[in-house]
Amino acid sequence: MENLGESEFLGDDGDEDIFAYNQLAFGRLRLDEDSHLPTPMYKHVQVRVTYKLEAKPSKHVAFLVEFDSVSRPFQTRFSALERFHRRMCRHYKELRDEIPFPKKRLRKNFDQAVIMKRTELIGLYFDHLLNGRDFKYRDSSTLKDFLIHDLRQKYRSALRSELFEQALNNLMPILDLLEILELVCADRVTALTLICLCNAKSGQVDTAKMFSQKTLQLITSNSKILSAKKYSSLISEAISVAGKVSSHTELNAYQVSSEMEDAGTPRSTISTTASYAEDF
Repeated sequence: MENLGESEFLGDDGDEDIFAYNQLAFGRLRLDEDSHLPTPMYKHVQVRVTYKLEAKPSKHVAFLVEFDSVSRPFQTRFSALERFHRRMCRHYKELRDEIPFPKKRLRKNFDQAVIMKRTELIGLYFDHLLNGRDFKYRDSSTLKDFLIHDLRQKYRSALRSELFEQALNNLMPILDLLEILELVCADRVTALTLICLCNAKSGQVDTAKMFSQKTLQLITSNSKILSAKKYSSLISEAISVAGKVSSHTELNAYQVSSEMEDAGTPRSTISTTASYAEDF
């Protein structure tokens, strides 16, 4: 097998994986109709909210939401939280009556008592979204997009400039968050595969192989969910690029294709990408 650290991995305009790379990196894979799978049972997430005063771009209070003690906190402003809450209420009208949300104020936004009360209510609000109503809201695409939108924009900008290490700095927090929340979704598959690609492009061969294995393992262990029609194009791309890196490891693209076919994905969707590893 060619040394990925020395090869022009995804660097040749004639490489078929250029298409896969662009599809994954810049979100050009279309997700079809929503599936009707039951909401999974998740583990309870301990939410902790703190705050800090920021001077730039203008003076404001930044709220830091922690979902795990070792992961990077999610940082946001009250105005962004309020817009997010309104979007959630448009999708889930009952949410407005289930949990109190801090009121918008014209004055005393920097008053210590006001900040402390907002911090407390924001913590209770996120606890309800992630753990309440039998985890009904944790699967919400509105919630997920709010949490990872800025990081997604940053890694896409870095990829356009071929700044792969910078892209990794924004992909890893996305992956950490989605793993903590146990969300099986397109963004998690994409993040894993792009982390694999960025490491390969940066010459980190062993790390690239490790993440290619994690990509394939995520797909196989969640085949019932990811075999849904709306994921078919994404999974084909992910298997193609991950299988290319991990072609000589224990779990290969053939095993993935077999398990996906058993779960209902047509062989026509996966046969080409499953054989890609053998040719590399």
